[in-house]
Amino acid sequence: MVDTVILPSDRAPAAGVPGALDQACASALSKVRSLRTASVTELLSEVEAYLDDRREAARLRQIVARALEHSQDSLHQQNYGQAVSTLLEGLSSVPQDPSLLEQAAQVYWRVFTEVYPGGATADRAQEASAWLARLAAVSLANVVAAAPQDLGSEDAHEDPWLHAVRRLAAGERPEASGPKGLVALVRRLDRLASVSLFEAMASPELLPIAEACHEATFAAQEVLFEAGDLGDTLYVVDSGQLEVVQGQTVLTKLEPGDAFGEVAVFGAHRRTATVREAKLRRQSQR
Repeated sequence: MVDTVILPSDRAPAAGVPGALDQACASALSKVRSLRTASVTELLSEVEAYLDDRREAARLRQIVARALEHSQDSLHQQNYGQAVSTLLEGLSSVPQDPSLLEQAAQVYWRVFTEVYPGGATADRAQEASAWLARLAAVSLANVVAAAPQDLGSEDAHEDPWLHAVRRLAAGERPEASGPKGLVALVRRLDRLASVSLFEAMASPELLPIAEACHEATFAAQEVLFEAGDLGDTLYVVDSGQLEVVQGQTVLTKLEPGDAFGEVAVFGAHRRTATVREAKLRRQSQR
């Protein structure tokens, strides 16, 4: 027997009937006995479970709204951590709740535009970067859709999140400077996105890495580290050329975009070779 139940969402596509109610109706009206809801009690249980989810989502939305209402104008006084935690808790219970996803996107850009450029201390910026990463992980499509500025792009292949940040950088105030200035941040993000080590990472995941980067310029033949030195730093060559040396032998040369060095999780490692600048004065980026 063919099951030809017409779902409520098919009858009224503009009404936005939730999938859970569609499923409950499909089960209750199924012409196939094995697929049909066994009793009115079971049907009412399904509807009640749906309503419980809706009530819980509404409760969490109210908590988030109150947390944001109590925020002050300065990021240093705002309790975004509570708002983000509540949003994530809500989305773990009702992952596709449109209102929570939209709130997550709004909180994302509210935090972002107050941190960058230079809107917070280094510790606060690091904390905010962690919040942004968590929000992007659960609501990236909404984050991109809610991005400030006119995001029309002629390049269909341009990363939409990077495009949003680049447009924000284009309107950056002239006095913005320092490591959290958006222009500097975009440059770092573009550089990291071009490095093969990070190519599998989504662009928002590069934000805390770019935030943690330190830039350094080295003179010709200046040594970054010697073989045997303890170190836990990963380097990315930004421009120029570096030499990897053992004894008097140049083993290889590192070009822009190359990554080298170890990231020690449980402590520093001994360097296995010496790395130094080549003969010309260049710049490398950590």
